[in-house]
This record gives sequence, structure tokens and C-alpha cells, in this order.
Amino acid sequence: APVRGPSIVVSTIPPVVGPRHDIVHPFHLETESLTTKSVESDKEGIMKLPVVKRGMVQTALGSIFYLVSDGRTSRTVIDKAPILCFHMTPRSSDEYFEVLPLLAAGSATDDDGNDGIHDGRVVIAFDIPGYGASENPTRSCTVDEISDAFLKAADSILADDDGDDDATAAAAARSYVAVGSLLGNYFCLSLASRRPERIQAGILTNPWFS
Repeated sequence: APVRGPSIVVSTIPPVVGPRHDIVHPFHLETESLTTKSVESDKEGIMKLPVVKRGMVQTALGSIFYLVSDGRTSRTVIDKAPILCFHMTPRSSDEYFEVLPLLAAGSATDDDGNDGIHDGRVVIAFDIPGYGASENPTRSCTVDEISDAFLKAADSILADDDGDDDATAAAAARSYVAVGSLLGNYFCLSLASRRPERIQAGILTNPWFS
């Protein structure tokens, strides 16, 4: 049966970004928590936002740095599509630093208005090879090759996090939401056009029209 293509949203409104954050050498800080926040819910109690962690993942193009925020209440359950964020140039994953926990957080009420903290999702922001803390690729590479490296990196991160023997196979069948800014939009479109079964939806911010 034909695969239905992902929904693509194009926005000319600048993305919600925070200030630049100095990034020390990531090899000494794998999975270290960078920040944790709490926000008042509109119901009783406090809803805590998930922390932002950082790490490195090995790919065919070299080591890629990433930030990740996990809003799931159970790490073995993924019922909401993880979000992959691709930054503009010249920049790094810090473009999404402030918004990661907001995207990952669950909600204080469900769609029907019932109380209770409901499950969030995993959100990952990558440094493009050659930018931020990611290694320079050892050779010239195309947008498609970088996009494929990001997809495999995301599968690897989630498979390692799940800690299940079947996690790698499950990750390979998982679909994502892709978010891009300027240059990052090319990676979203590359994946959506070539791997529609892996991209559930795409959000393109700051597209460049010539």
C-alpha cells in the first residue's frame, strides 16, 4: 500500500529560541543534566518540566552532539512521536535549548479536560556535523547523507535509552516529527520526501525563499 506523506507546516515566524549557552567539551558531560525547571499548572500542584541532557552519538559522519529532553513518565513507552530539531547556520542545538523541555513536557489535563499529569515525549536537538560540538565530517557529504545520519542517531539514542534487546528494531520502525530552522529545513524536507514512513509531520520555520 502507498505510504501517506507527512504533514508539513511552514512558518515565517521566528522560532522560540533562548540565548546562546557556552558548551564545554561534551565528552566529559555525557547525559549530564543542564537545567531543570518547575512551572505552576493551572490546576493544584506543580508540574515539573523535564531536564535537558547532552551527549554524543557515533555516526558514519563522525560523532554528533545532541541535547535531549524526555517528558515520558515511563521510558519503555513511546506513544507520542519523538521530535527531532535541526538548527540554523551558523548556530548549534542551543537554538532549541529553552524550548526543549516545553516541547517534551506532558500536560496538566487531557484533551477532555480531565485532571492529572499526562505523558510527554522525547525531544532531541542535534548539532549539524561541523557545527557546535559535533565533529567535522572526514569528507564532503550531502544533505541526504547528513539527514540519514540524524535519523540513525535518533534511533540509536532511543534504543540505548530503552535498554531493550528489541529496542533497535522498534526504533527503526518509529516515526518522528521533524522541526527545522533555515538550514535545518533542508534536513526535514530530505527525510520527509525520501523516508515518509519515518516522518509523521514536519514544521519548517524561517524558510529562505530566493
